[in-house]
Amino acid sequence: MAKHKFERWAKANNVPDIKSYRADHTPFNSATWQNDLALKKQTIDFSGVGAHHQNAVAERAIQTVTKWAWTMLLHQVLHWPDEADVHLWPFAMEHAAYIWNSLPRRDTWLAPLEIFSQSRFPNYNSLHRLHVFGCPTYVLDPKLQNGKKLPKWNPRSRRGMYLGYSPDHASSVAQILNLRTKHVSPQYHFVCDDHFSTVPNSDAGGAANPNQLDANHWFNLVESGRRRARLHQQAIQHRHQAPLPGGNNGGHAPPVPVQPPIPLLPVNQPPIPRVQPVHNQPQEAPNVQNNRNEVADDPSEAIEAGDNDNVDDLSVPEGVAEDENVQQEEETDVPTDVPIPDQATEDDKQEEDETLNRTLRNLQEQAPSRAGRRRFRPRKYGLHALNQNVRHTTINQGFLASLKFNDFVETLRSNEFAKMWALTTDFDQDSETCEWLHPMILAAKANSKDNPGWEEAMNGPLADGYMEAAIKEIETLQQMEVWKVVPRLQSMNVLPSTWAFKCKRYPDGKVRKLKGRFCVRGDRQKDGIDYDSNEIFSPVVSWQTVRLLLILSLVLGLETKQVDYTAAFTHAPIGDKEVFCEMPRGFAEEGKVLKLNKSLYGLKQSPVNFFNFIKGKLENAGFKSQEEVDPCLFISDKVICLVYVDDTLFFSPKEEYRNKAIESLKSQGVAVEIEDSVAGFLGVHIERDESNKTIKLTQKGLTKRIIEALNIDQEPQKHTPALKEPLGKDENGDPANGSFSYASVIGMALYLCGHSRPDIQFAVSQCARFIHGTKRLHEKALIRIGQYLKSSVNEGLILRPTDSFDIECHVDADFAGLYSVEDVMDPTCVKSRTGYVISVCGCPVVWVSRLQTDIATATMEAEYNALSMAMRDILPLRRVFKTEAQGLGLSNETVTSLKTTVWEDNMGCLKLARLKPGQYTPRSKHYAVKYRWF
Repeated sequence: MAKHKFERWAKANNVPDIKSYRADHTPFNSATWQNDLALKKQTIDFSGVGAHHQNAVAERAIQTVTKWAWTMLLHQVLHWPDEADVHLWPFAMEHAAYIWNSLPRRDTWLAPLEIFSQSRFPNYNSLHRLHVFGCPTYVLDPKLQNGKKLPKWNPRSRRGMYLGYSPDHASSVAQILNLRTKHVSPQYHFVCDDHFSTVPNSDAGGAANPNQLDANHWFNLVESGRRRARLHQQAIQHRHQAPLPGGNNGGHAPPVPVQPPIPLLPVNQPPIPRVQPVHNQPQEAPNVQNNRNEVADDPSEAIEAGDNDNVDDLSVPEGVAEDENVQQEEETDVPTDVPIPDQATEDDKQEEDETLNRTLRNLQEQAPSRAGRRRFRPRKYGLHALNQNVRHTTINQGFLASLKFNDFVETLRSNEFAKMWALTTDFDQDSETCEWLHPMILAAKANSKDNPGWEEAMNGPLADGYMEAAIKEIETLQQMEVWKVVPRLQSMNVLPSTWAFKCKRYPDGKVRKLKGRFCVRGDRQKDGIDYDSNEIFSPVVSWQTVRLLLILSLVLGLETKQVDYTAAFTHAPIGDKEVFCEMPRGFAEEGKVLKLNKSLYGLKQSPVNFFNFIKGKLENAGFKSQEEVDPCLFISDKVICLVYVDDTLFFSPKEEYRNKAIESLKSQGVAVEIEDSVAGFLGVHIERDESNKTIKLTQKGLTKRIIEALNIDQEPQKHTPALKEPLGKDENGDPANGSFSYASVIGMALYLCGHSRPDIQFAVSQCARFIHGTKRLHEKALIRIGQYLKSSVNEGLILRPTDSFDIECHVDADFAGLYSVEDVMDPTCVKSRTGYVISVCGCPVVWVSRLQTDIATATMEAEYNALSMAMRDILPLRRVFKTEAQGLGLSNETVTSLKTTVWEDNMGCLKLARLKPGQYTPRSKHYAVKYRWF
């Protein structure tokens, strides 16, 4: 039993009695576990289901160790893709757990294992003996390990893979994977290539780097193995445990001071010149402090754990010779401040070659002693002192800058990396919850052509146009007195500023105009200082309202016009909070900042400030907000207005009424830009045909972007967006290959199907379930949607209204449609899918396809749930339609006689729906109350 094993381990680490446990429910609530707790008089308390914060310490530690293990596996894929294997994750987890338990924490300077055992480590030499997980390892041939000889031309070692230290042996013994037999065995005689310089890797373009495979480099690898053996021997001489203060130490011996571990050099450290120390120069042990940021200035300083002068001679296995003439001092492995010439002289090269040859000649087999082993005097090794100018940020930036992404892009797309990519999210298939995900998985890939930064805009083909847009933006803001230039003070919370350029295009992709926005970094604002978190919400118009007005505009022959506002947000005052920001790039003055008088783009409060501003101006012009149906709908006696942030649509029976409303806004100081009639609203192209009384809604540009993102130019077209079979989880299927951003394409497809393409609503709804836990099957389903869009790029929703003002709803549902597709033990497989379309004047306005949240036990229940969900959309839609109709002058008789028809094909559902409130049948009395409100 694992519990017994843990308690034996705890007892061996100075914790003899475990009195209480804290855990999740399963499997710790089993009868076997509970009986063992009662036998040992132990207690246990559980955290709530899904309440990870109630066991936060353990959950956080498990999360950190898991992330470390993932990082080790991904690092191995990048540096040794030929041998990387995701099935080695148990060894990675074990290695990460060992590092977590043995590495001192920053707050206490104690390792978790020290805190648990109430005793301190004598030193941290065990950390020195660790190597990079998955690195190439060279194991000495067994015959040479036993003191025998090999034929002259036979290899002396075999290549393996380092999988961490062996838990059943000393820390100098590692677990090595045999690459040929796949057998893992403990080994002592080995050297590790922590830099992956002896194997093919991505940095070398898929081949080993010949510049690093020289004799000097191999000698360093062997020397590191010998150094590991000596550090291990010194640790044996001084191994003991001292209790922590406050522990059960009897108040006798003082605690052993905890020495910080030796700093490790970065993995991608460039080759370092060897500096020979001066002969016969005495060395002093450094005064090592607990501050990890302080390192020794002298790289030759050494750590002495106690009195090492009388340490017994160290025995070295036969076959490993020692150079008696090698200096006692350790050679430095860190960069120096002395500049290194680009090209050494011939004398320097000759001297270096002679030194290397002399060293290699001295590594010859010597006559063994009677015991078969050669004895050598011990050597003292110093700290790997880091240059104090080298910091983590510098190393990290240097590493990222040195990556050659073009060389291993194919490696990233390989099947092995696809398995690693699946580890970037921790998705629980059972509960369908995402416990953790890497932030980069949510990174949005912007269209660099349409959203350039300052550098791209000012150095691109449209540089002149973008500069004109920037100058126009600054001049406009100055004319509107948006800011005041003030001296910078220390007490100010100065927000960074940035430029946001936009190439606005028509829905078909053609360039419409270039815009430059001077923005403020609202993510740096502080609540209560420069904004109020309770006043940052701004409403947006519903597309149901937009489609209803488009239908009425056709039926009633309304005139339409779309207007925009110049620097819209800057019309609204900033409010009672003082806001400061940096001056715009390209127009800045030293020592000056901007104090904002009005709102700027990027501020958290700007949208709501502008909405309140334009709402007040519209009300002054005679409009009334219809907050009970849609807060963005404004109606006057003869004009209807829709507001979406800084875009506004006007509908009126005559053009003069509309122009009068626009002039009223201009007279109040609103900078209005009159555009064409409703042709492109929020990226939807609205094509109006007066001869046929139709409106066609298309999004050609977005459709082409989806096809381009999927990279399916060579794929054939499809005439249906989905297969007949439902799309399931496919838990045991192939992982996603990550050739495109699944979440990004889903987002674009949802916007497309929600505005102009209801024909792909069902297919997109299926794929949207698997943004987390994506498999290759789901990618293929999304690609099929793209292939279908290829065959209908120019198509869209056609609105051809009838003369009757009626509302119709067609609703249907399946029953447990995923039962034969997903795991029968998964509750999701028996959920039913709801689908309905609500039409006004014969034109679809609302369309829905989604899984029901509750599990229906019969077809009638599934149909009843779907009918209830459809009615929830019908009733608010009726209110909006009546409000708009009255605002356009329709008679009360027409409005009150509005007929609503719901089409349902299940007789049981119809019978139940026609019952009076509170009545039910014997088969329906268990239905959820939330579905029985109508």
